[in-house]
Amino acid sequence: MGQLIPRLQQSWTRQLAWSLFSPDLFLYYPSPFRPDAWSIEWLWRLDQLESDDPEFPRRLGFRFEQLLERYLIDHPEWQLLGRNIQIHDDNRTIGELDFIALYLPDGQAWHIEAAVKFYLQTPWGWYGPDVRDTLLQKYLRMKNHQLRLHEHPAARSQLDHYGISQNLASAMHAKGWLFGYEGQCLLPDYVNPAIQTGNWELAAKWPYGRAYLDKSSWLDPIAMETDYSFETVEGYPIMINHNGQRQFLVPEIWLQNIEEQNNGQTV
Repeated sequence: MGQLIPRLQQSWTRQLAWSLFSPDLFLYYPSPFRPDAWSIEWLWRLDQLESDDPEFPRRLGFRFEQLLERYLIDHPEWQLLGRNIQIHDDNRTIGELDFIALYLPDGQAWHIEAAVKFYLQTPWGWYGPDVRDTLLQKYLRMKNHQLRLHEHPAARSQLDHYGISQNLASAMHAKGWLFGYEGQCLLPDYVNPAIQTGNWELAAKWPYGRAYLDKSSWLDPIAMETDYSFETVEGYPIMINHNGQRQFLVPEIWLQNIEEQNNGQTV
């Protein structure tokens, strides 16, 4: 797959390939999807036949899920049974099952939780561009809540509606990039050591006017130059293409917000 992606001509098909087959973010409950011969041929065909990018959502999470849905609908060995199934208990929504799908060769039904994340290593742990989002919190929520949601008694009636009477296998289809500071990238033990990594630096060290990567292209594994440029970096980190590699530039206020959130105590 690593040799195929650079040969794909369209950004959206590279995003599709990366969203499906890049290394898993977490070590446990791995994705059941593999780059089989059908998938490779399918990607080639889409890249050559569809000249215009489909209308995918701009928000990364929604875009990521829609790319995964396209695969489950098209692949002859998978049958998509349900997506974004809300689970209610006493008129209260307790969660949502991202995907329920049937693997036809062995008849196994799967509950698949999808996530795409970008985290930066700091003295206080791994944080997303939104400092309310951390790598550890995401892992624990997926493992202890999202993947177990189908076991809740309130989920049974919903699963019966979709004709699921057997035990479900569970998987995290979680992808992403992790960014260390100045080449230092110390991964937690629950993270896949094969995950793709990059660097971040303080924005103040960089001249303004550089091109940055629009968020709609973050899922493209090839960091392409864009027509967007920044004059200041305020509030949130931005991603740039530096010598063909993606990199985050971080404003001081972002780090200060994390430090205040942790009362100055490092991990």
